Amino acid sequence: MSDTRQQILEILGGHMSAILARSVLSLSISWSKVDPNRLRPGDDNRLLAELEKGCRLYVRDDTLRQTCMEQMQTLLTINGHTLPPPEEPPRLTRVPVLGESDIVDARGIGRLVCNKLGFSGAMQIKVATAISELARNIVQYADKGEITITTLNGNRRGIEVVARDEGPGIADISLVMSDRYNSRTGMGIGLKGTRNLMDEFDLKSTPGKGTEIRVRKYMD
Repeated sequence: MSDTRQQILEILGGHMSAILARSVLSLSISWSKVDPNRLRPGDDNRLLAELEKGCRLYVRDDTLRQTCMEQMQTLLTINGHTLPPPEEPPRLTRVPVLGESDIVDARGIGRLVCNKLGFSGAMQIKVATAISELARNIVQYADKGEITITTLNGNRRGIEVVARDEGPGIADISLVMSDRYNSRTGMGIGLKGTRNLMDEFDLKSTPGKGTEIRVRKYMD
């Protein structure tokens, strides 16, 4: 990891979790279309513009956000020639889900991806609510699992969220997805409510082996 990357992550990490900081940086590099190996005039400004979008989501205080941006601007001016590439393909982010803080991270990364894609505020809330429900179900019923968030850049741009766990599984999927079932976790919307928030919903579960839920939301 380059010194520049580490220093940017330390600046961002002062205002958000480490996994959110990594996602903000990786997505900002990707969406600014900066080539770390062939920096051109104005590349630092383009990157800073994308970083500011991420900061606006998670650094609510105007003064703190301005200080954060000024620190990164100074850093890039000095070390711009060593601007780091993303650590991983920014179109996909995996979030291990072990507790409440991981639910917040998964929801935050989902909202960040939606914001970068240009989703409306209302659509961002729908996706964030769905992610919260899926992640909270993992914590409540399976103790641990994983949320994978992927950007879709094909014929229909959007976001895909996959929740996986190796918990007890769902014995009666039809009951869980029916009006008769009341969720005891999350926002109270249940899996049926999650399905209604998203454009695509697929649930696979084997008792004793775990559950995988795949949902998608498109921009149009």
